[in-house]
Amino acid sequence: LRRDIHVCAHFSRANLERIHAAVADLHPYHFLTPQPLPFEIREGFERGLKNLYIGTDLGRVDFIGEVAGVGNYQSLLDSSIAVQLPFGSIRVITRTALIAAKSAMDRPRDRIAVIELKAIDERRAPEPS
Repeated sequence: LRRDIHVCAHFSRANLERIHAAVADLHPYHFLTPQPLPFEIREGFERGLKNLYIGTDLGRVDFIGEVAGVGNYQSLLDSSIAVQLPFGSIRVITRTALIAAKSAMDRPRDRIAVIELKAIDERRAPEPS
């Protein structure tokens, strides 16, 4: 069973340093390299960075700069809602945005997900206006 999380992030130097600090105790390493390389932030690392795939003791974290069908970080922020969890509030993309992203990916598993997500929408009662 694949356990990973996808996080849309703005790849500024300050944000990369926050990401690094957040995973530092989990032995982070670059996931998609021929040999696991430690996750370090070198000068200019953020320039041209589109995605960052990090492996940790707890699983994989994919930091992505944009999502097909939805757009860049700001577009995703605009297409997200706040969800309160026991450890605090996080933002997740709306079902509509998820359908757009899955439709754009157009892989067999994404096509199935789009069918399932649309079925959820059809079964839900309209929200009061």
